[in-house]
Amino acid sequence: MTTVPSEPRRRTARAPEADTPDSSRSCTNGNHAQPFFCTLSVPAKDPAAVSVARRLLLSTVRTWELVLTDETLHDLELLTGEAIANAVLHTTGPCSVSVRWTGTRLRVEVTDTAAPVPVQRGLVEPHAECGRGLTLIAALAATWGSAGTATGKVTWFEVGPAVPGDLDGAAR
Repeated sequence: MTTVPSEPRRRTARAPEADTPDSSRSCTNGNHAQPFFCTLSVPAKDPAAVSVARRLLLSTVRTWELVLTDETLHDLELLTGEAIANAVLHTTGPCSVSVRWTGTRLRVEVTDTAAPVPVQRGLVEPHAECGRGLTLIAALAATWGSAGTATGKVTWFEVGPAVPGDLDGAAR
């Protein structure tokens, strides 16, 4: 499992492990054998770690060479950032972020130490600094949800590739 550094570091053209203090990220893709899977650990109460974790997750998914559109990758990046930020800002312990290819969709799960499951808010004031994360997830994800665990909760979402025949502009 990778631990995301608590302070941002300058990104270089090296492998994703360059962003981590060690190379203990748990990832498998065994020469494209299913399932593709990766887990990251994100420290508690460190907003700077959100962008690092988001970039690591996106970088990992790109190495899997799945046929995903730029729009799907953008949605993945946005939704991952929102889910991790919610865990980092609204809980007191570290969170774990995993991504896996199910064969039809990418599933991202953010597990944290807070027991209450998140609730999607109604209308949010136009200038409010928070309150839109779950609304974005609900609008852009193919499906999403949350559930209690023995030590807190897991919030998850899935994004899918473009429908067959709509692969113009697909990223590889």
